Order: sequence, then C-alpha cells, then structure tokens
Amino acid sequence: MQPTPAIRYCIPEDLNSIIQLAKHSVNRVLPEEEYEEEKIVDLFNLALKNEDYAGICLLIDDVVCGYILGCITEQYFHSKKIAYCMSIFVKEEVRGYGLEMIRSFEAWGKYKGAETLSISFFTGLSPEGFKTVLKKMGYLEKEIVYWKEI
Repeated sequence: MQPTPAIRYCIPEDLNSIIQLAKHSVNRVLPEEEYEEEKIVDLFNLALKNEDYAGICLLIDDVVCGYILGCITEQYFHSKKIAYCMSIFVKEEVRGYGLEMIRSFEAWGKYKGAETLSISFFTGLSPEGFKTVLKKMGYLEKEIVYWKEI
C-alpha cells in the first residue's frame, strides 16, 4: 500500500514528534554535544505564536516524519527579507516526500515578503543528493560555514 503524505503547519500536538526528530538529527551529527531540548521547544513555540516564524510538518500516514522550523528576518547587510530555515529534518526512509515540505516553506516565505530563502544543513546528515535536488529547485550554493571548537 502506498503511503499517504500530507504537508501542514505545525500544531501543538506535533511538539513531541519534532523533539524526537531533532534529537535524532543532533545526536547523529554532533554526538559530543548536549542536546538541549528546551531550545527546539522555544523555536517550536515561536513558530506557533509569532507570525514571523513558521513550522511546517511532513506527515506520512498521519505520523510526523519531517519538519521545517524557520523565520523571516532582514539580511544582515541590507533590508531585504529572507526566509531562513533554522531547522530541517526528514526521516531517511521518506526523504523523497520532503520536497513538498520545502515548497511549502518557500510559499510561506514568499507570502511573508521574503525575496530570498536560505536552507542550511549539517554535513554528514543530508545525503549528497540533497544538494542536487536543491540545485534542481533553483537554489545556489552561496555560503559555506566552518566550525571550530575553541
């Protein structure tokens, strides 16, 4: 039987699922870091209560299998608005369905007046194919971020 995907804005009942998905992604990419659950809870609550934040869920057969949490802000070097994807994750087995979730975030950003949309992700978590998909969707690689523990 074919899975039934759906995309919708987050609702309060999604919190526990999103906490678990975020925990999985952080523990996989940054196992040495302490996962601070209250940080994702704060971001999730902003998405529910602040019109400049959004939470979008991917459901497969009514189960949350992916999410985007993001915001609208001004670029740091000019006043154009950017829709910034702050946290994104889709379970590996259903990643093909995540494209509609990204398109929904794009639509929200456009509705909010953003002229640019930014998606970043951790190396080692997203497959190399994700870059190819983003490029096919019209995204350009504009920034590379380096981290160093100090």
